[in-house]
Amino acid sequence: MKIVTPLSCTDYYVPLVESGADEFFCGIVPFEWLDKYNVLMPLNRREYLLDNCNICSMSSIKILQKMVTAYKVKVKVTLNSLFYIKEQYGQVVELIKILKNHGFNTFIIADIALINYLRAKDIRCNIHLSGECGTYNHYTLDFFNQFNISRFIFPGKESIENIHSCIKYNPNNQLEYESFVLNDWCMFIGAYCNTIHCDEMPHTCHLPSQIVRTIPSSSKYKNIYRILNLRNKLSRDNDLKDSMNKKVHYKLSKRRADDYNFAEKGCGLCKLFQLKKAGVTHIKLVGRGHSLEMVKRDLEIIKKSVGLLAKVKSAAEFEQMLKSNLFNNKCPNICFYNADDK
Repeated sequence: MKIVTPLSCTDYYVPLVESGADEFFCGIVPFEWLDKYNVLMPLNRREYLLDNCNICSMSSIKILQKMVTAYKVKVKVTLNSLFYIKEQYGQVVELIKILKNHGFNTFIIADIALINYLRAKDIRCNIHLSGECGTYNHYTLDFFNQFNISRFIFPGKESIENIHSCIKYNPNNQLEYESFVLNDWCMFIGAYCNTIHCDEMPHTCHLPSQIVRTIPSSSKYKNIYRILNLRNKLSRDNDLKDSMNKKVHYKLSKRRADDYNFAEKGCGLCKLFQLKKAGVTHIKLVGRGHSLEMVKRDLEIIKKSVGLLAKVKSAAEFEQMLKSNLFNNKCPNICFYNADDK
């Protein structure tokens, strides 16, 4: 299984390659785009400037191109806004052409209309269907096969059973599949999230809140409520037992290394054996905007976890070895996947 690693700026490329990154994903947002549309019309849903989240200059793109040529670890570009207005499609295509001329030929896209537009204009590039689009069943894969998608990225917290079903019933067996395994803690499903991610305001999943069932006795939508309960756990201040505590949310929303704890924003590493068995070929480390040291620490642990896969023959054996070798027999509390996922 290959590890897809976030790249927040060109300076991080070489250290992360040396730490074992198999490929990168990054945002490229020209200043001209921000100047015209500011943060209200996002290009890739990470319109931060104060934190390193995007590459914003042509000189940085040229430097990155030379690094990729030298180290042979590819970079995929995120264009995963849910939609664009009509005038923007031509501008996005021009950006793609520029990036193609500099050796970047794979784009992570969520907007169905943009995918259709690129194919209609005969723009030849590799497209990875963003997790923000929503691959929920094999009918989704079947529909997108007409657009020559080379990789499907499953939404965060999708059940392993459903991932397996999607891959099993997809008639195209030449595809790659990617799943989230670390730091994707947001309670929302990306395809239905319209919050703005920027420096000027907190996005919705950072607002203090408590989510409860309106009908406590209901047993419907068990997996959805499990995910929402993860959000409540992340909101909880264990000392004050106050799920509305603002300091907790401030800590969760900041990208700092000084009080960093591994997997405090969600983990799925113990399910790597099941994900691989289901057909997942790539695993995503979430972390655009995180400091270099945070990403290196995360990457180191994921590499060790993947290395254990060759030493075991069952999911139970893998989970036990993972916990004893990496977590001192204590599993992180915020698990992406159901405990009964097979």
